Amino acid sequence: MRRIFLIIVLSLVLVIFAKSTVEIWVSWTADEFKPIKELVDKFNASQDKYEAKVLSVSDLAAKFTTALAAGNPPDLLHANDQYISPVVAMGAFMPVDNLGVDFGMFKDFVMNAVRYKGHVYGLPIKVNIFGLWWKKGVFKKAGLDPDKGPQTLDELVEYSKKLTIYNEKGELVRWGFDPLVPDWNWPYVWVFHFGGHLIDPKTGLPTIDSPQAIRAFRWVKNYVDSFGMEKAKKFRGGYGPYWSANNIFLTDKLAMFYDGDWVTYAARRYAPGVELGFTPLPSVDGKRRCYSEVDIFAIPVGAKNVEGAKAFLRFLARPENLIVLSKGQISPLKEEYTPSWFFTERKYAKMLENEMKKCQIVFCPKFPLWHLYIDEIKNAADEIQNGTESVEEALETAERNIMRRLRK
Repeated sequence: MRRIFLIIVLSLVLVIFAKSTVEIWVSWTADEFKPIKELVDKFNASQDKYEAKVLSVSDLAAKFTTALAAGNPPDLLHANDQYISPVVAMGAFMPVDNLGVDFGMFKDFVMNAVRYKGHVYGLPIKVNIFGLWWKKGVFKKAGLDPDKGPQTLDELVEYSKKLTIYNEKGELVRWGFDPLVPDWNWPYVWVFHFGGHLIDPKTGLPTIDSPQAIRAFRWVKNYVDSFGMEKAKKFRGGYGPYWSANNIFLTDKLAMFYDGDWVTYAARRYAPGVELGFTPLPSVDGKRRCYSEVDIFAIPVGAKNVEGAKAFLRFLARPENLIVLSKGQISPLKEEYTPSWFFTERKYAKMLENEMKKCQIVFCPKFPLWHLYIDEIKNAADEIQNGTESVEEALETAERNIMRRLRK
């Protein structure tokens, strides 16, 4: 009897003092997964109340949707600012306004990206800036200033022609610039650089068939046609995987490359010692614009351990912890809150920090069907590139399709 009593008491003690689990889902793998795993281990060692567990989940969006429908989502989800509005429209993210974090330490444009309808829906954990990158050595060999990229669309075409190399058969060996890399997820950025919007600021309705969008995609098509559409298709077929030694930019298949600042991380891995140049993608009106995306951690509605999730986010929000997740060159924190080592260890960090101050930072719109809107824009871009529809027809089809989905 005494033995049974002791077992019961011991079991109660274990239950009372057991840490409650905080389940975290991320899309990062391999080297990108290591920083969050280190932070989770650091959090677990720092307190006795919660045990965070981080999982690298492939096809994260689909599996999250399934888990959400089953009433079993994770406590924290790694997401992107462009999915805040669709997921909030589903009633799937909790606002975190009262998290107990000083959001004033984040860059203003970063906080604008994570606010929706007056509420903050995630803790910003990293930010990326997109623009035009080049290898300085390639520019120098072509007789171009290695420290200055094209500042206008006409210069972009001029530089591209100087940098393009053909073989004896007239086939592309190196292309100066590809405006629509296959599997590129941002064909819509061209609209921004032609002074347009993806939704009407007043009505909130899609405007992918606007005059600015038509002009943007017509420019893209004319640019590719000037090099030969069939040549471009064949050349694109030889593009290697991004995260590999066959990266299309780092192996000089493309002389100029539109990408996020994570390209500097890829360069450190696959082309150590390379010197990169950066400039905002030229705009038709001469304004300096940079597209940006912000990664967040959000708390799903239905999370089992909301308090544990908030505790982890408060821990993560300490500048010395948060900055570990910034694998690129941009700190989501204001300069005075960013640890000094970030600007000394990250080769391009200070330069990009200064570029951002001179740029208009643009984001994808807060639109509840954004994930479907992207698909329609990408389909339109493919139709235009393949010549199966005119620019006007393709964009009108995209507009009609997304409006029909919106009405439903």
